[in-house]
Amino acid sequence: MLNLLLVDNDIDNIKFLINTLGDLFYKKVYISKICLSFDDTTEIKDYSLFDILIINENNIDAKDIYTLLENTKECRNTIIMISDEQHIHINSNFYLTNNVYGVINILNNLYNKEDIRTKNLEKILNIFEFNKSNIGYKYIIDLLNLCIDEKCTHIPTLNKIYDKIAYKYNLSSSKNIGWNIEKSINNMKTMTDYRIINKYFGFPPSPKIFLEIILDMYNNTN
Repeated sequence: MLNLLLVDNDIDNIKFLINTLGDLFYKKVYISKICLSFDDTTEIKDYSLFDILIINENNIDAKDIYTLLENTKECRNTIIMISDEQHIHINSNFYLTNNVYGVINILNNLYNKEDIRTKNLEKILNIFEFNKSNIGYKYIIDLLNLCIDEKCTHIPTLNKIYDKIAYKYNLSSSKNIGWNIEKSINNMKTMTDYRIINKYFGFPPSPKIFLEIILDMYNNTN
């Protein structure tokens, strides 16, 4: 699921996005926070918890827009700007549209991109004997998707990623996420032919090393 931060004080826009996202992207895209003004955004401590920022520049002072973009620069969020003005693209994850309907088109493309990426990850994970109905397997997909979103070449601190996954699912703690991921990987090692394990790792890998290798395999083939 993609978490959205919406910065807009146009009530019609907000209603349209809530209703349309609910119809088109049920359980796929979620507006997790709405800020009606720039002042509301100052309460946000960690922008990395949001996959996408939707900002209506037409209703916010230009100076505040600049400050907001500076605050999010290190988080690599995808930014969708509603604006009547032309902008130089800030990075490859910056999208510009002049109306709320364009936002829906951009989100549709982004979700399709994530769906394809998940299928490619599953092709790699299919090499190994996972119980795909296990919640830990789903968390592994979430973790790898987050790393790819942030263009990581290595798995960062696991606890930080666990916190992001917990936030996506509105969980009060991330402890069970790490436990379920480790359990899923350890069970996979038991069920997978040792020759396959040796081929890709040379030894039974720890959960962190397993995730590192899978991320590397994905990055080398996509």
